[in-house]
Amino acid sequence: MLVRAYRWRSILNRRIKIVHSFNILTASYLFYNILPFRLGEVVRIYLPTRLDPPVPAFTTLSSILIERFLDVLAVVLLVVAAIAIAPVAPEVVAGARITGLVALVGIAC
Repeated sequence: MLVRAYRWRSILNRRIKIVHSFNILTASYLFYNILPFRLGEVVRIYLPTRLDPPVPAFTTLSSILIERFLDVLAVVLLVVAAIAIAPVAPEVVAGARITGLVALVGIAC
């Protein structure tokens, strides 16, 4: 969680303190477990707007989208490593290529 807090703080261009980043992340994960439909993301968007100085909700939403794209890219890289090490079905290779392309386009946008 601490590494994720540092990563999110760096994506936000150090607009928040690491303590606030960590607390917001843990609170949002608490709400992930309680509320349906990943409403913990709404909490994660709302809480930085309450800080001093506040972080705009659109900036927070953008940082969350970037973080999700980075997560997808990391999974794609792990799949590529698995494909290089062990034989896998051609469907897995095609799926990894498509997902990797979508992740790269998303990060570029």
